[in-house]
Amino acid sequence: MQERAKVTRRSLLEAAAQLFAEQGYSATSVNDISARSGRTSGAVYFHYTGKEGIAVAVVEDRFATWS
Repeated sequence: MQERAKVTRRSLLEAAAQLFAEQGYSATSVNDISARSGRTSGAVYFHYTGKEGIAVAVVEDRFATWS
């Protein structure tokens, strides 16, 4: 994966994690995630399967850091 793609994925993941923590999954939209990350909604759908896909990635990312 190209470095630019890695940076975009990380940006989307962090934005989604912050928003899910602040306002909950249900109240967070793909547009919210794209706005917070500074990326387009198209980038969300390119890298993830939508809001559910990015939520799964957030959970997997957080579990990966547990010892």
